[in-house]
Amino acid sequence: MTAATLIAGAVLILVAFLFGGAIASFLGVVIERVPRGESINGRSHCSCGRKLRWYENVPVFGWLRVGGVTKCCGTHLPVWYLLFEIGLGLLCAIPVTLFVFFNFMA
Repeated sequence: MTAATLIAGAVLILVAFLFGGAIASFLGVVIERVPRGESINGRSHCSCGRKLRWYENVPVFGWLRVGGVTKCCGTHLPVWYLLFEIGLGLLCAIPVTLFVFFNFMA
């Protein structure tokens, strides 16, 4: 097992986690906007209408960066956003982790 193999495995796991978090983030937008009759197109925005910056949209890390409170108007972000993104991220990362360890690390 080489260092390059370990790094490649870690990168695959991270990509899988971020992919799952991105899917969860999109589903969160759908869950929030569709019942209110809002469009799911366009950039994410705060409840006050300010468009979110790119780093505020990174799954899990964006929520943690702002501490669950928006910078523009102080609105508290529901913790379910964070938990949903972590949960789906793990759901995607765990099979990749098992694949990496059982196929590349053996």
